[in-house]
Amino acid sequence: MQDFKNWKTVKRGCIFFLLVTALLFVASRMVDPVFWYAKGNIEDRNKCIAGVLSEEPNTIDVLVLGDSETYTSFSPLQLWSEQGIPAYVCGQSGQWMQEAYYILKKVLKKQDLKTVVLETNMFFRCQGIMQDMQLSLGELTAYYFPIFRYHNLWKEAFDKEEDALTSYKGFEIRSAVKPYEGGDYMQEEKEQDKLSAYGQLYFDQILRLCRKHEIQVVLYSVPSPSNCNYHTHDVISNLAKKKEILYVDLNLKLEELGIDWKKDSLDGGDHLNLSGAKKATAYLGQYLKDACGLEDRRGQDAYDEWDKKAKKYKKKVQKILKSRK
Repeated sequence: MQDFKNWKTVKRGCIFFLLVTALLFVASRMVDPVFWYAKGNIEDRNKCIAGVLSEEPNTIDVLVLGDSETYTSFSPLQLWSEQGIPAYVCGQSGQWMQEAYYILKKVLKKQDLKTVVLETNMFFRCQGIMQDMQLSLGELTAYYFPIFRYHNLWKEAFDKEEDALTSYKGFEIRSAVKPYEGGDYMQEEKEQDKLSAYGQLYFDQILRLCRKHEIQVVLYSVPSPSNCNYHTHDVISNLAKKKEILYVDLNLKLEELGIDWKKDSLDGGDHLNLSGAKKATAYLGQYLKDACGLEDRRGQDAYDEWDKKAKKYKKKVQKILKSRK
């Protein structure tokens, strides 16, 4: 009799679990980030995901992942104008490697990527084993049940900020200037945190996924006195050599880029502003073209929209930079 009661309890538990799973599945299917992105109702850190998923299938060759250093340093529409390479920046403020991995998995369902570019500041982000485990579980759950990622859509629809930043294929125009005045930050080695264990774990998964799809992986470090030094350079350089992937550290190429810390810093040495991003993108564009052999797609029918947006973007940038002189 007791065994029968136990069986009934287990059976009810299984039915309850299946019902909840079914409801989550249905609710997740109803949450269409592409639709809400088009309506302008996604303005949080999920905006970049919804944005790249809104692109036409198999039109993005380069995906950029990383934290806020990405969307303040790498301009896809400038890259398109100069090199004809279609790219999208899927950077998020304080992005974790777990987030980058699941973004990549989503994008690969729709895009035939040729190159994945990872900004390296993300490699040093660590919050402890328990928090990393929770984040990993949360990202896994949100991957299969998007309702957990987009559950605040109703709130954003009513509370949308009127001055929300306009995104240009993931890049955000930030033209403020706050000079960096700390001198040559790449001369001294400063001890930093090591690569996080979970960061390395998910980086390895990113590499496996890219190699499975025959995608090149490139690491790059944005000019940032607040985050970079010779120690971080050596750590990433050694990692790149071990994994046999490309790495370019723009902190060692400031003269080639023409970085002027009095004009090109957004916030005193953490992020580049618009003029700094223009210089970084020009260098990275040529680097990606030469090192990765990416195709110039200008003139192809599928990219008419890119030409139109790039022209508008160029005019806006010129106007902003001219007003600063």
